[in-house]
Amino acid sequence: MILNYYTYNTIIGSLNITADDFYVRHVSIGKYGNSNHIFKETEIINNAFNQIEEYLCGSRKEFNINIKYEGTNFQQKVWHSLLNIPYGNTISYKQLADIIFSPKAYRAAGSACSKNPLPIIIPCHRVIHSNGSISGYALGSEVKAYLLNLEKNSLI
Repeated sequence: MILNYYTYNTIIGSLNITADDFYVRHVSIGKYGNSNHIFKETEIINNAFNQIEEYLCGSRKEFNINIKYEGTNFQQKVWHSLLNIPYGNTISYKQLADIIFSPKAYRAAGSACSKNPLPIIIPCHRVIHSNGSISGYALGSEVKAYLLNLEKNSLI
């Protein structure tokens, strides 16, 4: 399978989007680190970027992007559950563990969030600690705070 990636400058940093011919597979920020992928902007990648850019500008609240992710059954269950957290809302890692019927697995749920291959699109930034702190996010705590504030302010 051939994977293409393209890098865009955004308000939150250099955004890398990786896709095959049918699905967006990965989103990251910073220097791109996989030399096996082809640097090429495709229609799928450009569409994903346009939707993420609209989201970052506050004009999009839901994504319509074909995505595919690989992970353990537990990770996939967590990532699928994240798609059901409404825009502008947050839940705790404990609540997330309860949602997936694994109430004692809140640390494992947090670990699955940290391995989310499609941050922003799969909104793991909407999961916070029970005490309200927002530490821990694959794209960085500053980006997580930015995304949460963006969503909160877009609802006003």
